[in-house]
Parts: sequence; C-alpha cells; structure tokens
Amino acid sequence: MTAHIPVETLREWMASDDPLLHHLAFHTAFGHPETVDGLEEDERLDLLLHFLDEGLSGRYGESIPDGPYVLGHTVLGWLQQLTASDDPGARNALARVMQLLERLARQGDPATRDVLVLGILEHAFADDRTRALFEPWASDPELSALYDEARRLSA
Repeated sequence: MTAHIPVETLREWMASDDPLLHHLAFHTAFGHPETVDGLEEDERLDLLLHFLDEGLSGRYGESIPDGPYVLGHTVLGWLQQLTASDDPGARNALARVMQLLERLARQGDPATRDVLVLGILEHAFADDRTRALFEPWASDPELSALYDEARRLSA
C-alpha cells in the first residue's frame, strides 16, 4: 500500500530552508502526485517549475542529489511525455515548461545556458516533436546562438 501525505506537508517541504526537502517535494509531486492528498494540478505545476528554475540555474549547488544536468534530462523526458499527450492539461504544462526554459535561456548565466544546451536542447533535437518546440528559437536574436549550438552538437 502506498503511503499518502497531505498537500500541507508538501507545502511545508517547499517552504523550508532545506534543499533536500525541496528535492523530496519535487520528486513526490513529479513522480507520485497521486500520493499527495489535495494536490491540484496548477499547484503541482507551480511547485515543479519553481524547483526546476532553482535547480537548472544551479542555485542548489551540491546540496541535492540531482545536479543541473540530471534535472535537464528530467525536463527532456517530461517534454517528450507532454508532446506525446493529447491531454489539454499536458498542453498547458508544456507551454509553462517552455516559458521557463525560454526565460532561463534569456536571463540565465553562462552555466545555466550550458545546462539548457547540453542537458536539454542537444538531446531534444534527436526527436522531431521535441525539436519542433525549439524551432522559434532559431530566428530569435537572443536564443539563436543556443539553438545553433544545440543543432551542431546533435548533428
């Protein structure tokens, strides 16, 4: 039998100063949302994106088991899952994930941009559906360099 936790516990984990609790909240909400009683999809998505923002940007440093590149691969898998889904909720989640990635690409430091290229884009280009998500970046003055680098690396 799978243990259930109240959504308040998840909220407490995310509100704490402990990065390991943030990591636990993310993995619970990402991989086992059915175990969190009272977790609505919008709140789940907010929690996931907040954690990924911090993690992909390297703000957790070495304090959690999954570094930025591992989290990049997690995002890639999520993008693949979302693009394969016909669920309207998946389209909303996909749009929000892409907004996060675009913001990080525009505002992130060079290390964050490397995580995006090497941890996500390069591998996303191996699949037509996920590559298509990033095609608008090719003609964007700020994002085209990342797009071109990922295209070269994936060739």
